[in-house]
Amino acid sequence: MNVKPSFRQATVLDLANIVVLHADDTLGAARDGSFDLAREQYLRAFAAIEADPNNELWVVEDQNEIVGCFQLTFIPGLSRQGSTRCEIEAVRIASQRRG
Repeated sequence: MNVKPSFRQATVLDLANIVVLHADDTLGAARDGSFDLAREQYLRAFAAIEADPNNELWVVEDQNEIVGCFQLTFIPGLSRQGSTRCEIEAVRIASQRRG
């Protein structure tokens, strides 16, 4: 049976795994450290994202393992007759899943 990864909005319980994904590359390793070392900062940032109706944090799961994450930011604008754009950022995939 070929099970495909699923996508869902992140919860605070996913935060430590998300931080691991952010630190799982050369640039991220220098910017993002251990969840335990900066727990309060990460919790504050997550709370701000969660409280903002224009931001969503998503995780990608494969067989109950978080293997990816990304953030969606909805940006209201005047172009295209007042349309809203969506920026996809902070995309991370576990290193063993890349390629």
